[in-house]
Amino acid sequence: MSVVLVCVAGWSGRAVLTASQNAAPAAPASASAVTFTDEQATRGEQLFVRVCVECHGRKEMTNADFRLKWNTRTAFDLFDRMRLSMPESDPGSLPRSQYLDVTAFIAKINGIAPGSVELPDDEAALRRQVLVLPPG
Repeated sequence: MSVVLVCVAGWSGRAVLTASQNAAPAAPASASAVTFTDEQATRGEQLFVRVCVECHGRKEMTNADFRLKWNTRTAFDLFDRMRLSMPESDPGSLPRSQYLDVTAFIAKINGIAPGSVELPDDEAALRRQVLVLPPG
């Protein structure tokens, strides 16, 4: 979910912040397609089965709600969301490489084709890689 804060004058004349959840995130100016390898996605699938499936099924990662929420978001957005909040019992406890592998797996099961370059462990590069999910 994207939240946009809007400043409006309240009845007292003081600025009030309100949130709008309908605004779509802006694509980065230098956006590119997500890159990952089949091997990286396979490692992500193995980790997903071992750690994530306890709370999340594959369908939850590919259903219409997921696709609506994550289509056109960056790889960094998905990676960072998982890194900061998963696994629920111990957020951030996995190595960064494993969060990248799961991000690659989720991209693959949503119809993004693997390539010859792994999803990079570089925040700036991840922020430029956009999840363009093919129609379900």
